Amino acid sequence: MKNSFKQLMLIYLFIVLSFISLIFLIKIDIDNYEQKNLKNYLKNTIFQLDEKVKKNIEHYINYQKFTFKPFKLAIYQNDKIIYSDFKNINDNNFFYSEIEIKNKKYIYTYSLLEYIDYLNLISNSNIILKYNNKLFFKNNFYTNSSDSIKSAIQIFIPYKKMLFYIVPDKNLNILFMDKLSLYIIVNSILFFILFLILKKNYFYSIKDLNLILNSINGNNKKNIKLNTDIGISLKEKIDNIINTLKNKENKISELKIHIKQIENKNNSLINDLIFSINTPIQNLINSLNIKLSKDIEKSLIIKNISEINYLMEEFKNAFFFSSDKFVQNCFEFFDINKFHSELVYFLSFYLSKKTVNIKKHMNIKNSIVFSNKDKLYKVLYKILTLILKEKESGNIIISYSLIKSGVLEVKIIDKDNIFNDYILLLNKQIPLDKTDIKLYDIMLIKKYIKDLKGIIFLNQNDSDLIIKIEISVDYIDFIKNYDLNNLKNLYLTKLIESEYTVSQANKYIKEIIALSIDVLNNFNPDKINILKNYLIKNDFHIFYNWINFIIEYKDDSNVAVFKNLLIEKLRSL
Repeated sequence: MKNSFKQLMLIYLFIVLSFISLIFLIKIDIDNYEQKNLKNYLKNTIFQLDEKVKKNIEHYINYQKFTFKPFKLAIYQNDKIIYSDFKNINDNNFFYSEIEIKNKKYIYTYSLLEYIDYLNLISNSNIILKYNNKLFFKNNFYTNSSDSIKSAIQIFIPYKKMLFYIVPDKNLNILFMDKLSLYIIVNSILFFILFLILKKNYFYSIKDLNLILNSINGNNKKNIKLNTDIGISLKEKIDNIINTLKNKENKISELKIHIKQIENKNNSLINDLIFSINTPIQNLINSLNIKLSKDIEKSLIIKNISEINYLMEEFKNAFFFSSDKFVQNCFEFFDINKFHSELVYFLSFYLSKKTVNIKKHMNIKNSIVFSNKDKLYKVLYKILTLILKEKESGNIIISYSLIKSGVLEVKIIDKDNIFNDYILLLNKQIPLDKTDIKLYDIMLIKKYIKDLKGIIFLNQNDSDLIIKIEISVDYIDFIKNYDLNNLKNLYLTKLIESEYTVSQANKYIKEIIALSIDVLNNFNPDKINILKNYLIKNDFHIFYNWINFIIEYKDDSNVAVFKNLLIEKLRSL
């Protein structure tokens, strides 16, 4: 307890000292700031004064008249006085300078005593001038020069070979010390009162803590009189914790059983995946061991690797599914014909073993559509794999149509369809179950359709299953509601992860934004190439896709609206 009391005292003293130190540090910073400003002000004043004097000497030479003369002057030409305000000129107290006017050289001079008086007047300061080892100061300023110079701010003007001293105002320091003394006295009293309160609470808290410990150990369990609110609160919490812990054993046992069930389910899922992946791996090994033609061998290897990749992707989705915000909003322009060809190509593993034909019906004038290509691909791929796993022969028709403004309809017609339990689940609400890959695929399909702002319909007649998906492809509506900061932050992260500092990345992004606005406004071919090179170099795929589409279809009225909205969004960043 005694050690704690000493520590409390030390902390108290440190707090008092830290406040006083803070005040002095602030005073030093203020003084430094004021000195810096005063030096800059005096330098500018001296320079401007010299310039005005020179201009007015030139005015006098040309017009025999001064417009500005802050102090007495004398002007020489070839050692001959052509103007003078002085009866006698004492070289020790005068400053001489040369000036050239209309290719003629003149020398002008003025009294340093009058010069320093004028500087003190316009700057409202106490300034001492040192020139040729002699000090000059204003008439009504009495000072011990050596003491004043030691504490003064020094400014050297090289072209005049003059050294100026700005003597600080002692009244300011006296005023500060008076305020500080009052502050220290008042705060010392307040801190002492605080210390007494802390001391009182400290001893009562120690006493309460000992009573609580004795109570926990079995002594004086009932009649405990505590002195502090925090002691009473602590006692109540400890009692609640003890009572709660007694009820936790059953819940822990239940949790162990639940964990065991989850473990069994996950083991079952892993065993299913191992069993599923065994066949393509064994086929891959066999294709490498059997002597086949290069084309057949290559085809078999590609098919088996595709199946392995698919199974591993399913496994990854089940265990590590993420909802990256940018991927959710990764919308781009793409050719629906090429999209369909890629889809059919990656389904070739399933099609090669069956007599199933996939036919395409395209009812779109312009094959370029705007959506999240990756999500749409996953939706169609997962639906078709679920169909193909249960289908050995027949036809599947995929129809693409624009049914109304800004809505793409993708219709999958499974001709002569057999009953498929999993496909029918697309019409129902299902709980998430990662132990069933097919069921998890249904959940993912629904989620991706929601991300695409779409809806799905199922219709089953006597022989066909029709799956209809409607998604928004309205790029004008998208850009109106899209926060372009998401794209900017993604590209900033890319740059920082590569080779840029935060400030460099921000500067680089600003340059690209400015160049993009310029390109979208003017369509200059050289600047277009520069912008495209920047975007390709840094893998800014989405923005490159948008820019490329706008440039290619710049004469389209809807594209013009999209362009103007994009420019407005870029300017707001």
